[in-house]
Amino acid sequence: MARIPFRSSNRFAPIKAAIDKGVTVGLGTDGYTTDMFESIKVANLLQKHELHNPQAGWEKVFQMAFKNNREIATRFFGENLGVLQTGAPADVIVVNYYPPTPITSENAYFHILFGISGDMVDTTIVGGNILMEDREVSGLDYERIIRRVREQAEDFWKRF
Repeated sequence: MARIPFRSSNRFAPIKAAIDKGVTVGLGTDGYTTDMFESIKVANLLQKHELHNPQAGWEKVFQMAFKNNREIATRFFGENLGVLQTGAPADVIVVNYYPPTPITSENAYFHILFGISGDMVDTTIVGGNILMEDREVSGLDYERIIRRVREQAEDFWKRF
């Protein structure tokens, strides 16, 4: 089961109950944002709100985002994904994050929840290939893209 916090017709998905029954629930995003860090934050808040419990949320959201998504992707694609180990695809992001407090094993996940956002992603590596470095997507002709966008925008506005 996938949970996309913004696409449930304003209905609450019973995430905790599903996970407690052994359903593998992943966390995703579409439409509203492409920022998974934002989806993590919203899913955490929705759990607190819907369960009327300020302590609820993070444990299940962490499980969905970092454990279940890995299990789902590994099952679907047939590769050992979401881990940094020999033989696994080298899928990594580098985030420019300068924490205001020390990061420890006890609080690292809270830095992810409260401190990091998608606009801090500097580098993306997929399968060992650098797809974005210094926030520049590899292989794109930015000048050509901007020129075409401006042409199309001008054409669009002429029709209105």
